[in-house]
Amino acid sequence: MENEVKSVGKNNSFDLMTTIMNCITFILAVALKPVNAFKSKVKDYSDFKSAGILVLFVALAKMIINLLGTMISTVFVKQRNFFSGETKFNVSFENLKDLNYFDLIVKNIFWSIVVIAAVAGIYYIVAMIMKKNANYFRLVSITTVSFVPVFVAGFVSIIVAYIYAPLSVFLVFAAFIYSFLIFINAIDAEVEFKDADYKIYFHAICLTVMFIIAYYVMSNAIGDIVSLNSLLK
Repeated sequence: MENEVKSVGKNNSFDLMTTIMNCITFILAVALKPVNAFKSKVKDYSDFKSAGILVLFVALAKMIINLLGTMISTVFVKQRNFFSGETKFNVSFENLKDLNYFDLIVKNIFWSIVVIAAVAGIYYIVAMIMKKNANYFRLVSITTVSFVPVFVAGFVSIIVAYIYAPLSVFLVFAAFIYSFLIFINAIDAEVEFKDADYKIYFHAICLTVMFIIAYYVMSNAIGDIVSLNSLLK
């Protein structure tokens, strides 16, 4: 009986590692050869379980990357003397105690999942309205993996900023363009239109809805912050 329990435990552990390695392989394939990767592998992420694991893996990875980046920028503070033009670094590990770890860990994961689900949901609903077949979970997977280069570039840019700040901005901007092109190309392959004009209409509607939602969310968030500040005065 004990041998059976041990065997089951080993199999579960092996399955978990295999799943993680598959996620990593898929992400790397998309980053290097996005068109071929989505064409050959996205079908493996067409259900709730596989897409859910991929989203959770990327959300966790994004959280860790963001946490490390925040910790680095908090500990190693770059200061420039405008009179002498000299730049120096102050290293203070005590600054880590001032970080809001709940926001950096729990909220980061939560909002990553919410944003991915919302973007995929908007594209799915608009596709249904335009009477096009689309798999919601594949849309979730496409959204999840497409913007991984931005997360990675964001972390790398923190380190690059210590060397040459403008380069870090260009790096993030280039990563965003690359990720956006991957996303649009993958969506086009998933939601097929015979008339190319309808592809433009489709993306225009979806992106407009996303920008409107983002605008109202940001406006409400800023309004809440302003209201809170006025109450504290």
